[in-house]
Amino acid sequence: MHEAGNWVTADELLVAGRAVAREGAGPLVCRSASVVDILVAAIAAERLGTGVTFVDPRLALDTVGIEVGEQAAITAELGSEPVRENGFHFLSSGSTAAPTRVVRPAAVTLADSRQIAGAVYAEPGDVALATPCFHSYGFSHLAAALGRGRRVRVVRPNATAAGLSALDGVEVFVGLPFHLDLVLAVGGRAAFTALRTVVSSAGRLSVETADRAVAAGIPLRNAYGSTETGTIAIGEVAAVRDRAGFVGPSLDGVEVRLDESGLLRVRTGALAAGIIRDGRYVEIETEDGWHTTGDVAKATEQGIWLLGRQADFLKVSGIRVSCARIRDMVLRHPAVSDVDVYGTSDRIRGEVAACRVVAARPLPVADLRKWCHQHLNAEEVPRVIEFVDHIVRSATGKAMRVPAAIRSEECAPK
Repeated sequence: MHEAGNWVTADELLVAGRAVAREGAGPLVCRSASVVDILVAAIAAERLGTGVTFVDPRLALDTVGIEVGEQAAITAELGSEPVRENGFHFLSSGSTAAPTRVVRPAAVTLADSRQIAGAVYAEPGDVALATPCFHSYGFSHLAAALGRGRRVRVVRPNATAAGLSALDGVEVFVGLPFHLDLVLAVGGRAAFTALRTVVSSAGRLSVETADRAVAAGIPLRNAYGSTETGTIAIGEVAAVRDRAGFVGPSLDGVEVRLDESGLLRVRTGALAAGIIRDGRYVEIETEDGWHTTGDVAKATEQGIWLLGRQADFLKVSGIRVSCARIRDMVLRHPAVSDVDVYGTSDRIRGEVAACRVVAARPLPVADLRKWCHQHLNAEEVPRVIEFVDHIVRSATGKAMRVPAAIRSEECAPK
């Protein structure tokens, strides 16, 4: 593996992990973005027969209920419901509330990585990994690539377009939609002559970015899953004309079905064991082995199209409205660079759409409203529009509902 200018071998990682294990005991916490640190912590936890919690280094430990310095700090908070299997704890759902810890035993993580490996890493070649490995999907891709004997080049979270120029020769690039924009910025397929697959994961892939990638000849695949379920589907974006929300067919070993309301349910060996919330361990809910994802979708022989989260739909005057559709349409305005759409209460309609917008150039609110009226149904048009300097996002690209500097509704910042 190559990180921060250095190659690290499997033997070196094993030696470092065993050294950490000799120094400690009990549950471990790894608060680092370094993939070397993350692997060393995982090896040490296996050696000790304990669990390890991976934390985004931008988060303070006390915000996720972790105390360091007391050997029993993690296990003690579980009270009378201990975690039955040691393994990996990943943080999830920290965008609008305090993050929860999702417990993924080693066997579950390996099942996820093997399913990913069959879809992405079946052929030999170097891998560029830009997804953060303190989250489960990045960790599973790392395990999948290394498990297939691939050399992995770690892309730093603050990578620039210029910095990607040294990655020519990689055959698989795994990253967030932000990283796909960087690949496009440096020339796409022309700059990465060996590129066989680009996998976009975690963040929502916009139709505009997908169309640009296909036009540039980039072999783009969109991945879908969650910390609780592992990866569910990976689809070739160019295979369909309707690319909005397309995530492809489910992976081998993953079963999916829709209930009468369109909610997606999944049955997979990669399903997490439970979650830790407010100091309590709760097993993941299933019904006859089927877990409800909370996503609304449609499915055909070609695969799955995500329509949005169940919580991402609004009821405006009794009509179901998709925040994802509004988000995609507002993003198509040539002066809009980022947007977050959410619901707000309304005395007459029950609730209405609202949005925070980052503009690339001055944009009168009247112009944006006109655009929305031209491209959206009446109930979909945002009734509240706020221009902001930026939208705060998590490491996975999810919008975080925290206070931001709001500009006048009359015109976006210059």
